[in-house]
Amino acid sequence: MQPSYISLETALAHYQFIPEAVYSKEAITTVKTVSYQAPSGYYYYRAIKPAYFFGYSIQYWDRLPLLIAEPEKAIIDYLYLGSRLNKAEDLAALRLNTAAINENINWGKLALYAQVFDCINLNKRIALFKKNQTNVILK
Repeated sequence: MQPSYISLETALAHYQFIPEAVYSKEAITTVKTVSYQAPSGYYYYRAIKPAYFFGYSIQYWDRLPLLIAEPEKAIIDYLYLGSRLNKAEDLAALRLNTAAINENINWGKLALYAQVFDCINLNKRIALFKKNQTNVILK
């Protein structure tokens, strides 16, 4: 489906931010939310506003060029669309790979991306996310 880029749990797994294998391909699109089963797997496209369709680059998977969210944008997309992530326990349940996140995330870029969304709930989730990462490092 076009336009779209790989994001959400598929990108988080690609960057090794979550430990679980992801069997569906999750992407962001500006068209409507849709999912379907194909011989190559399950595909799930989540719709966002066109103004939020940014923060991706071309990467090659099995020699095929694909658009994939940058690490910061994958986190923003996941937190923006993750309405169930409202408590520290919700984030802890994800078993995030703090080392990989802190090695690969540009926190300034993440903050700039969040400003584009101008969303109170997203800002709360980002604060929880950052606190979760800091608490794990301090333990």
